[in-house]
Amino acid sequence: MARQVGPQNVVGRDKLIETIWKKLETRSLQFTAERRVGKTTVMTKMAAEPKAGYEVLFMDLEGLCEHQKDKKILLIFDELPYMLQKIASLSESHESRTQALTLLGTLRLIRQKYPNLRMIYAGSVGLHHVVNDLKQDILASQPVNDMPLVEIRALHHSDAIHLASKLLSDEQVDISQENQQAVLEKLVHLTDAVPFYIHAVCSKLGEFDGPIDVERVEQTVRQQLSSDQDPWEMEHFRNRLGIYYKGTIDDVSGKPLRNEDIARTILDHMATVSEPQSIDQAWAVVKSHFQITDRNHIVELLGSLALDHYLVDDLDSNDKKRYLFRFPLIQRWWKLAQGL
Repeated sequence: MARQVGPQNVVGRDKLIETIWKKLETRSLQFTAERRVGKTTVMTKMAAEPKAGYEVLFMDLEGLCEHQKDKKILLIFDELPYMLQKIASLSESHESRTQALTLLGTLRLIRQKYPNLRMIYAGSVGLHHVVNDLKQDILASQPVNDMPLVEIRALHHSDAIHLASKLLSDEQVDISQENQQAVLEKLVHLTDAVPFYIHAVCSKLGEFDGPIDVERVEQTVRQQLSSDQDPWEMEHFRNRLGIYYKGTIDDVSGKPLRNEDIARTILDHMATVSEPQSIDQAWAVVKSHFQITDRNHIVELLGSLALDHYLVDDLDSNDKKRYLFRFPLIQRWWKLAQGL
């Protein structure tokens, strides 16, 4: 888990948290967000500052670690998908996967039994991948279809500017008055307004002597993205393809092709373009690399890449779906890391 700021220092999440509390009045939720965007920060603040009438129990499950009837009980499960994967990997048999699914089903039954109970599931690994992998040919259960998704997004621009300004001041970074706004705008732009990266860049800028300008911000980000030491742990975005995109599809000659390799090819292409790509454009790229005929498989992969926050989708003027990297910062790193 990334280093967390104190709840009193969290910037730009009050409106989101207020919306979450309203949704929790009627149902439990799943949080979805890219790694580092701030899921745990939001949950920590909610646990530290619960809404009146709630008692919050925050459980971080990455390390596997009768209530009062006049209050709603909110259970927060951080890194639940990670724990489910660990349970499922205890043996090669179906038994371990069944146990993991049974746990999810039991939690659902508990939600249904106690009307004053709410839950939040969150994790860096997509829960939809884990559930699909667990189900396979075992059960046709839908253990989380009563929990709508809430996406934790990057900060609004004004909040990101405020956070960057505060952090640069805390780090005592030397910036001339005439350069201050330009530096803030550049910093927020290059970090996609994601709090983790804003913190990281401001901390790095605090190591420099002398006035900081826009070029120094650009240089700092470039150095962090290109460093083989991987200070921002960006390699995670490549490594997790093997976890998310298991399985194969046969090409025209019957040769199995790994979904991981096809997904990587799509991302390689998306990293080199500046305009959103249609499904047909992505399909053409895949066909130029692999001898496959199943277009629907690529449509599903594109959807999964969007669910996993690699890509974002929108519609063109003809209502045709198209895709682009969700975060320009991750796109920039991918292009550097893949040598594209």
